[in-house]
Amino acid sequence: MRLNRDQSTSLGTVARNGAQLLKLIDQILDISKVEADRLEVEAVETDLRALLLDVRALFAQQARDTGIALEVRCASPVPAKLFTDPTRLRQVLTNVIGNAIKFTSKGYVKVHVSWLRGDPLGRLQVCIEDTGVGIAPEQAARLFHPFVQADSSTTRQFGGTGLGLALSRRIAEALGGLVRLDASCPGAGSTFVVEIEAACAHDRAFLTDLDAVRAVSVGGAVGGAVVADGGGDCLLGTRVLVVDDAADNRTLMKRFLTAAGAHVDSACDGFGGVEKALGASYHVVLMDVQMPKMDGHAATTFLRTRGYRGRIIALTAHALKEERELSLKAGCDDHLTKPIDRRTLILEVARHARESEREGAGSRLMTPSEAGR
Repeated sequence: MRLNRDQSTSLGTVARNGAQLLKLIDQILDISKVEADRLEVEAVETDLRALLLDVRALFAQQARDTGIALEVRCASPVPAKLFTDPTRLRQVLTNVIGNAIKFTSKGYVKVHVSWLRGDPLGRLQVCIEDTGVGIAPEQAARLFHPFVQADSSTTRQFGGTGLGLALSRRIAEALGGLVRLDASCPGAGSTFVVEIEAACAHDRAFLTDLDAVRAVSVGGAVGGAVVADGGGDCLLGTRVLVVDDAADNRTLMKRFLTAAGAHVDSACDGFGGVEKALGASYHVVLMDVQMPKMDGHAATTFLRTRGYRGRIIALTAHALKEERELSLKAGCDDHLTKPIDRRTLILEVARHARESEREGAGSRLMTPSEAGR
């Protein structure tokens, strides 16, 4: 069914407000964890290039709609992979870059990434420079207080709760770093600096250009499907299995993925998911956690005991660290929380599909000799 302009506008309003409410709830929960000294961070190997491209893709359309230029680049060679908490790092960058875009109506937002070498730990530094409204000196001291913005007119004009920067600073500090306002002038923009402490991955490979390998080929697709934007035919040739007991969820994810070029099958419970995964070849299985008869964790564990090597992504409404750990322990390769937006879904499926192609996994079972190693 084709929507008219009023219907599209109304749906867009509902989606924006729903996303804002979800963000507010997440931020309040995180601030509560900080105040209770319960904010937990981890250090796992993180693909820095993929993380930065994901963040850029998240804001690309918003920047285009506003009419500003968004630039994300390496200001110096940076580690291709490093050990940090990717979820928390992404959260900090999303908050600070999102603020810069929100308060900039013309000009640009530039994100420059550098690596400050250290022994044994170095520091990842991200400078976010904008040509936005700027901040007066007397207002700058208020920026990092929870529920406080520069002044009351800021809330009326731009919205928000005043939680983003306060939370970002606390998270960065938990990662051994900082968030600070480096420079600002009313009417001439601001520059924020984010730093975290991290260690290089063992291969010590460094990046100088985030876009050097931007076009990828997945599942036999012709090169040129740009995954970074999460659109077009970036999933062309990718085979995905969606396992979810909610028909609406299956329909929505199938629509998103099919529009991006993927071939999508579905199953309504864990038993059906196991049967289809073992009977066909998929780059990615999207596995709902809570399902009747056989839940997602049980289905994943069963598949792994059968030698299933394909990529499995757990989908759940639970965002707690403990829930993620349960998914990984069951054999999932990743854990995403609902509601998941279209762009994030496509980007994550594309990333795991590339890994599946590199590993030659699909749904091939291990041979007896491999299983006995």
